[in-house]
Amino acid sequence: MSKGKSGYSNKHSEIENRLRKIILSVSDDISETIKWGWPTFVCNGNLCNIVQYKNHPNLHFFNGTRIDDPERRLVGTGKGMRHLSFKTVGDIDESYIKKLVKSAIKYNHEKQK
Repeated sequence: MSKGKSGYSNKHSEIENRLRKIILSVSDDISETIKWGWPTFVCNGNLCNIVQYKNHPNLHFFNGTRIDDPERRLVGTGKGMRHLSFKTVGDIDESYIKKLVKSAIKYNHEKQK
C-alpha cells in the first residue's frame, strides 16, 4: 500500500480511485497532477484535490465558498476552501460531485475573463 504525504497508508484507495474517475469524467479539459503531496485536479486553475486523513479521505474544493452547492453539503470554515468527507464508497454521490466539479470549472472560467 502506498503512503501519501500524511504518512498514513492508503487504506482508502477505493474511495480515492472512484472520486478520481468521477472528477476526470466531467471534462476532457481536466488534468490531474500532484500538488502539496495530493492528487489535484486542474482546469483553468485548481478545482479540487483528494486528501487522505487517518480515518477518511476528503474532497477539497479550492473555491468551495464560491461555487454552487444547492444542498449545502460542502463544509469548512476557511475563507474559500470547502470539502466533502467519505468513510465508504457508498458515501459517494456521483451526480452531486459532478455538479460541484462543473460549477468549479465554470467559476474558474469566469475568473479568467
